[in-house]
Amino acid sequence: MLRPTARALAAGIITAALMACGSSSTSPNNTPGTVTATSNLQFTPPSITVTQSGAPATVTWVFQSVAHTVTWDTQPVGAAVTNIGATSGASVSRDFSVMGTYTYHCSIHPQMTGTVIVQ
Repeated sequence: MLRPTARALAAGIITAALMACGSSSTSPNNTPGTVTATSNLQFTPPSITVTQSGAPATVTWVFQSVAHTVTWDTQPVGAAVTNIGATSGASVSRDFSVMGTYTYHCSIHPQMTGTVIVQ
């Protein structure tokens, strides 16, 4: 009677160990984000926090029917994220490999501002 119980217990431990090993090594743990550049002249949300671990974090801007830009005002030391030129009706992504705070505005509508925080 102990033999089947011991086998079941051993199989459960081995399965749990294999799953734990595989889950941390098969894919990086990063959180992507999405910002919408609206036709109401806003970045929504105005501030977004993304996390990266093992790979850059990605933010995608969804541009509605009015043309907007993403022009960086500040970036952390060592970052080199490129601006997004006038875009409408499309989505554009940027990868963030340096942790810190990035601030930006729309050069067409300077009142539109946003922040990306990379953790």
